[in-house]
Amino acid sequence: MTQSAKRRPATDVEPVRVLGRGLRAAKGVHLTLRTLRDAIGKTQVDIAQQSQIDQADISRLEARADFEDCQVATLRRYVEAIGGSLELVAQFGDKRISIVGIHSQPAARPANKALQQTGPSRRLRRRSGARS
Repeated sequence: MTQSAKRRPATDVEPVRVLGRGLRAAKGVHLTLRTLRDAIGKTQVDIAQQSQIDQADISRLEARADFEDCQVATLRRYVEAIGGSLELVAQFGDKRISIVGIHSQPAARPANKALQQTGPSRRLRRRSGARS
């Protein structure tokens, strides 16, 4: 074993390997934003330029203990700048539900043909037929 390998702290594991193991793990993995950024080899300045968030704000975001009062849009921009996409998941007991915006969901299809035909054109035809 070389001297440089001996001096390397045990916690200084290659981040990409940590990410790979964590993503395959059944229970998931918990990583800081800084660990994610380091894993892809980007600096705070790189993220600031890509996300259009001030570098000082990037530093503060990475230093947070939690994200209780952080805006979702800020987290989304940061995650997209490191090459990911942000997903919100609510947990109810053992159920995990992804929360999406109204425009992110595929349009819901009506349950039956009668509901499909209740558009404005059918209602107008009914009204005009009743008056005649």
